[in-house]
Amino acid sequence: MKGLKHIDFRERRSAFRPLTAVLVCLALAATAGAGYRFMQNQALQQEVDGLSDQLAQREQALKRAERGSKANSPEQRKVHELVAAQGGAAAKTRPAVLERLEQAWSPKVALLSIAVEGAGKQARIEAVTSDLKQAYIYVERLRNKESKTRATLLRHGIKAGDPNRAVVFSVLVEQS
Repeated sequence: MKGLKHIDFRERRSAFRPLTAVLVCLALAATAGAGYRFMQNQALQQEVDGLSDQLAQREQALKRAERGSKANSPEQRKVHELVAAQGGAAAKTRPAVLERLEQAWSPKVALLSIAVEGAGKQARIEAVTSDLKQAYIYVERLRNKESKTRATLLRHGIKAGDPNRAVVFSVLVEQS
């Protein structure tokens, strides 16, 4: 019985050894690195797909343009040249005040009416915009010291009965 006192029947627990901890850390780092590379690869693949789509669209547009230019017969080309020439001549006879209105216009301003007076040297504009600041910006764009254009804000106010509270304003534009 004396010899039995030294026998231990309990099962020993295996403790984490330093080598096991290092191997687990290396495995986690390798997995994280592989995941990062996979995500980079996916992002680059999406970028390549987007660029190839853009390239395909540009090629289609070029093909359409080539087909359009090849489809034009000499008679059609003459007609297009005449229309372009007439459009250019019409632009030269248009009053300078209207050209100034076109240059100053922005999508944030809706023109309600334009009345050209004084042989095309003066115009009255009725317009609507979302806020008063846009009206002031539009009037400032109409003013041009180089072409001697004067723009005067005649009146402004909130449109009656409009739930969006649109600003209605009138401008007098004079070309010197």
